[in-house]
Amino acid sequence: MLLTDAQTVSTLVRRVAGHGVGGDAGLAYLDPARAVGLWRARALANAAAAPEARKGYLLPYNVKRAQRDSVTVPILPEEMV
Repeated sequence: MLLTDAQTVSTLVRRVAGHGVGGDAGLAYLDPARAVGLWRARALANAAAAPEARKGYLLPYNVKRAQRDSVTVPILPEEMV
């Protein structure tokens, strides 16, 4: 699917990102200059909150734990495991 209409793309990005970040997230969460910090802060706040109090679905990703718990799958390249 190729989306070429700027308004359609903008609406789609806002809806998808808003769902993951949480409905209360403003346009600042899509600003490239601020998004990383805001998304990280939201993930850390969610990690500290009870599941029912979380906003959106962002949680920190522990790379070391993922590497420790990963399993080699013969049909997948090592980079994907």
